[in-house]
Amino acid sequence: MKPLEKRVKEMEERWNANEGIVKKGVEVCSGVELRQLLEGEGVEGSTIAKLEANKVAGSLLMKLNSDVIKNHLNIGLKERLVLIRIIRSWDKKEMVDDQNEHWNNEKVVEWFKQFGFMSQQFIQNIIKFQINGSMLLEMEINDLKELGMDAYGERMEVMNKLDVLRLEQGQMAHSEEVRLRNKMEVMEDQFVERHSEMLVELDNIRRENEKIMKRKRAEDIPNAFLCPVTQEIMNNPVIASDGHTYEKAAIEEWFGRRKKTSPLTGAVLRSFKLVPNHSMKSLIQEFIQNNQ
Repeated sequence: MKPLEKRVKEMEERWNANEGIVKKGVEVCSGVELRQLLEGEGVEGSTIAKLEANKVAGSLLMKLNSDVIKNHLNIGLKERLVLIRIIRSWDKKEMVDDQNEHWNNEKVVEWFKQFGFMSQQFIQNIIKFQINGSMLLEMEINDLKELGMDAYGERMEVMNKLDVLRLEQGQMAHSEEVRLRNKMEVMEDQFVERHSEMLVELDNIRRENEKIMKRKRAEDIPNAFLCPVTQEIMNNPVIASDGHTYEKAAIEEWFGRRKKTSPLTGAVLRSFKLVPNHSMKSLIQEFIQNNQ
């Protein structure tokens, strides 16, 4: 396996493992699993060290708020906002998925400048801490003071606008959820139609194979010409991401049953992409012609 492919495989395995821990519940995970989760979410090593030094287990971490993280764990603003975002995501049994990653630091600076009363020092601090959209939505009123906004009235005005922004983002997320749900319904309808076509195609292949088998004993047919799923001569051979060749209709029907693993090895497939095996198809066609 090439170094890049190996790294990609390791990343996928790590993500799947972390997702399993989150779904199980961070409250019951071990110290090793918690570190693995935090590293996977991009939390800085110094922050993880502070959590471990203070004996913060998963059950306690899920109860932390911004003030506790700041005053008792002495964790800075940027990492504090990152932690709060992670905790809220884990509380929903989900890995962190930034819906506002398109709100980069420049976009956040523009949003703050609309108020007209931002000091140069405050804007510089926003840039210094590289506050992005996801971190902005997690801000509390005391965080604004830490960034250099002293006036209570100004902080309240920002928090009111921030509440409106949170509401808008929630509505956007709901709209996206509806759009994806509709798309899934269309895909399911297409799957049902394609599944029926695949069953007919497989039946036709079986009928054709029966004719061939009558003319040629099964033991005389090379194993390489047989589909691992149907154990019949392939008509339209394709190569899956596990490196093995299958009858196209058979492997598609396998995927259609929500299977995500290799029929041969049982390993999780990197992708569902299928590549035509033209060489194999030519060999099979030549074999059939020579044995008619």
